[in-house]
Amino acid sequence: MDDTGGAWRGSLADATGSGRVADGGKANAKWQADGGFFFNSLCGRVRATLIVLRMPDHQDPEPVWDEYQWERFMREQDEKTERYMELLDKYIDHPDRDEIIGREMGWDFDSENDEDETVWDEAEELSEEEMEGILGNLEEEEAADEEEEEEFESHPLYNASFSLTIWIEELVESLGVRAGDPAPIKLSTQASITSAKLAAALNGNPSNEIGMGIAYLKRALKAVSLALEAALVVQEEYGLDIKRAALLRHRLFHVRDGIISLMGELRCEWRRRYGQGNG
Repeated sequence: MDDTGGAWRGSLADATGSGRVADGGKANAKWQADGGFFFNSLCGRVRATLIVLRMPDHQDPEPVWDEYQWERFMREQDEKTERYMELLDKYIDHPDRDEIIGREMGWDFDSENDEDETVWDEAEELSEEEMEGILGNLEEEEAADEEEEEEFESHPLYNASFSLTIWIEELVESLGVRAGDPAPIKLSTQASITSAKLAAALNGNPSNEIGMGIAYLKRALKAVSLALEAALVVQEEYGLDIKRAALLRHRLFHVRDGIISLMGELRCEWRRRYGQGNG
């Protein structure tokens, strides 16, 4: 896959949309501390790997994934994330937490350390001039990625979804929702998830990784469809006036139709590039 950063950003968007929070402030604080250490270590490893991947012996192109391969990958990551969170909740205070979780998750730390050493050894063999050239290219790519990351915020479909999310939160608050009532919570949550999935799909240029974009749009479509179901229940149970009920449905359908339209455009682009075999 060409857009590793896109997959990583998409995973973050998945975590945002899941609504999963570790129980208790202590658990959450520990999770954040461990996550910060892990992220900083990961960044160093990824940067070294990128340097080696730009060496002449690593130029073979990788196959492009279609939407179904991306969906399978995302489901697998969902399962792994859920399993990890269960283990973290269970062993949060255990002194050997990291080793236990790693063993339960099937992580091979020895193999990873060997790979890290190989990456660093290969990077050290580069001349100073080669290193400066590669790092210069990395900095240019990182700057371009930062610009692309901001593009989704100006996309009309994302703006429509994000503004709808805020409007729904205000609507739910104004209704005086009863504690534990699932319909308003479902409406607000699924609207937020729709925005998160759209951000993942639109982050950067969707046409650069068409399969991933379509897979995230499918998740956004599922979320907005669930929001539409919840909207009907809220209208009936809370006696939502005709004007606000009509506006709510109109805005949800507007986002849903936009998602469907964009999926169609990306599938047409897929067929133009890769033929009828996939997508």
